[in-house]
Formats: sequence, C-alpha cells, structure tokens
Amino acid sequence: APFTHTIAEVTAPGGARAARGLTIVSNAGEAADAIENDAAALTIRQGLFDDLETILDQALLAVDLSAPINTAIGQIPAFEVANIPAPFPPGFIAFSATVDPTSLTFDPGVDTNITPTATALELTATLNNLSFVFDLSGLLFNQPYTDTGTLAVTSADLTVGLQTVVQPDGTFATTITSTQLALNMPSLTLANGTIPATFLTPLVGGLTTGLEAALGPIIAAAIPPALDTALNAIPQSFDLGGIT
Repeated sequence: APFTHTIAEVTAPGGARAARGLTIVSNAGEAADAIENDAAALTIRQGLFDDLETILDQALLAVDLSAPINTAIGQIPAFEVANIPAPFPPGFIAFSATVDPTSLTFDPGVDTNITPTATALELTATLNNLSFVFDLSGLLFNQPYTDTGTLAVTSADLTVGLQTVVQPDGTFATTITSTQLALNMPSLTLANGTIPATFLTPLVGGLTTGLEAALGPIIAAAIPPALDTALNAIPQSFDLGGIT
C-alpha cells in the first residue's frame, strides 16, 4: 500500500543523523489520507551514492567553475615559494621566488566520488589538465629578476568533507567541514628560462604546496551549491525495489 509523509532517517557510525520526508510507493496507487505513524527503516547502499555521483557530475558540468575560481585567484596576494640563502657572504641570497597568480584553466568535466564516513560525506572531485599562469619575481644570486611561468598539472584531486542537512522548507543545505587539494604530476615552464636547473626543484615544490593551500578552499567553495542543486532536483519518491 502507498504511504505519504514517511520519514527516512540515516544514522552514521559516529551517531550523526539525517532525516527527510519521503513518498514511498510499492506500486501504482492513491496516496494515503492520513500521516503514516509507522517507521520505515532504510539501508542506503553504495549504489545510491554511485547514482548521486552521476547526478553531481552532471550538475558540475552545468556550473561555470572557471569564472568564480579565476575571480578568486585574482584576489590571492603574491606569496613566496622559495628563499635559499648562500653559505657566504652573510645576507647573500642565492635564489628566492615570489608568485603572483594570474589565471587557472582546466577541462570542464569533473569526476566525483562520494564516500560516507562517521562524521560526514567525503567527496573527491578530480579536475583534469590544469594550467596555472603566474608572474614570478625574486633574487637570483642576489640580483633581481622577473619571469612569467606556467604550471601544468595532469590532474588535481580535491577531497572535501561535507555535511548536508534538510532545512525546514525541505531543501538541502551543505557545508564544508574539511578541504584538501593534491596536484598530480606538476610540470613547470618559464618564459625567460633564466633560472638554473638547480633551483627548479625547490621552485616547483614550493609552488605546488602554495597552490594546494590557496586553491583548495577556492575550488571547494563551488561544490556545496552544485551538490544542493543536484540533491534538491531528486524527486522525493523512491522505488522500494531499489532500496533495501
């Protein structure tokens, strides 16, 4: 028989709970006139999260991530990524580098993976073929220099902890609990090419670490609105044959 106003409650291993009103129909039928008081226990298996990943992938495709990200990148202040003093004379700088971000581009497709944890949903979003352009300045053997660089990254894995709650009006609201960005296989190209190879490794290392810290929160901020849009678009009706 069909039921209306049934509450589905999910309890995570750590005790966190999430509940939402559902319309559950075992077959075609008329809605019940009164609120059903009996409880319905549901076990959400990984298949449901896999379906949600597909929906979220489509939702992220519809969002122009590059516009807000590049707006935010333009507001990142220049940051130092290397400062290597010489053994002598005192105060002599062998190499230093300060990066001033300019732009970031990447492929439009974003791959997602959702895993439930004891305290939150853990979402990993993978961006492919990133290209970060920046201005570079500093000291080379204690002499000032300037350059323009591009850091090409094969892929970037953004891992975000998310907590999603149902608001009184029935819509979803997602907040970020943690953020971590990993840039995979970075490759550096400099326009002038005046920096000796000895200093390129610390330059790439410092640049990668600095970008992971600066870009992680910026990219992550675009995830909750897209996730909420995807969740709110899901009809509040489930086929009992697909949920056990």
